[in-house]
Amino acid sequence: MEFQVLGPLRVINAEGLEVRLGSAQQRRMLSLFVLHAGAVLAADLLSDRLDISHGALRTSVSRLRRIVGPSLLVTAAPGYQLRSREVDARNFEDLLARVRSIGDVATKRVVYESALGLWRGEAYAEFAHERWAQVESRRLEELRAGAVEDLAHVLIDEAEWTEAITRLGPLIAQHPFRDRPRALLMRALAESGRRVEALRAYQSYRTLLVEEFGTEPGSRIVALEREIAGGPDHELQLTGVSGPSDVVRGRAWRRDR
Repeated sequence: MEFQVLGPLRVINAEGLEVRLGSAQQRRMLSLFVLHAGAVLAADLLSDRLDISHGALRTSVSRLRRIVGPSLLVTAAPGYQLRSREVDARNFEDLLARVRSIGDVATKRVVYESALGLWRGEAYAEFAHERWAQVESRRLEELRAGAVEDLAHVLIDEAEWTEAITRLGPLIAQHPFRDRPRALLMRALAESGRRVEALRAYQSYRTLLVEEFGTEPGSRIVALEREIAGGPDHELQLTGVSGPSDVVRGRAWRRDR
């Protein structure tokens, strides 16, 4: 049985069918167990987080056990334990850990796409506003954003500029003040021959920062803008912005007509 929390909570059985869950309270309880899958959750903690009595907790756990199975949801002093690692969030992190040891660019792309394909919306979407889920939701979102950036970096290296730009658009909309996707967008535009658009992208970002915070873009993205403005034969200095490498050599850019 697989538990999916990278979006609204879903439970998928061994036949690949979605298991119907009951009330919002039951979904909240299961989300808590999934968040701490493999760990024992004390009954006191569950009662507090769910705002129910110990008696109601025992009844709720019993009903949930009928859905997920007695071998997965077990009683373990001083509370209960979900004995499963089949969680999409963990699979996502496992794929990101795996990609670090891959040298082949094409394989990296496949693994990043597989990892990002697990997402269906906001992590713990139904309960992301609740304190117990907020930290994990934000942590997973940061990992997702970084994975999108890393995939865009790989796509640019493969000269898949249009796909990189498509991937970066929603990320920039969601994180408008994040330097790295802006730098990657500038690089994708410049390398695909759209140097004027790359410079406009920088100016748009600079205007946003000045209007919102009264600050200028960081030194690395400023240096990138100067390299793009300087012509087609410069190196793109993207240290700490574009990806793993410190210096990424730009391909010969076609000048905008």
